[in-house]
Amino acid sequence: MFVSVIPILILTRPQDDLYSILALSSIIAVAIGFLSGGLRVEVNDESVKVKWGGLRFRILRIPLDSIASIEVNSFRPMRDFGGWGIKGGWTKNWKGVAGFFMSGTRGVLIQTKKGKKYLLGSDTPDRLAAVIRSRMECRATV
Repeated sequence: MFVSVIPILILTRPQDDLYSILALSSIIAVAIGFLSGGLRVEVNDESVKVKWGGLRFRILRIPLDSIASIEVNSFRPMRDFGGWGIKGGWTKNWKGVAGFFMSGTRGVLIQTKKGKKYLLGSDTPDRLAAVIRSRMECRATV
């Protein structure tokens, strides 16, 4: 957010005070909209989606038929990923894993048939894994 505010503040002239105020306030409003909603995992008949922010922008979609394995795991956000958020794992066990979590220390590790790995943080990871498995089974029988 601050990186996008700096050019506006530098490029505006003193007589453009109204423009500066409007531009800055709209950037702040957009940032609040993005940040206020956190991350949400949605599972439907076709895919697992991770959405971000109050406006629920989709940032990840994993088709159910591309999932090879699902398991519930514990992790250490600071040590394994360098904090919370949308991060890449950096310790030996989590190298190459894309992490999506805003709080907690448990999540669902999804590995795709192409070898990509995603860790989706959840307050109820056992339930999330069960829902994904259930949707995969329903899809397989159809």
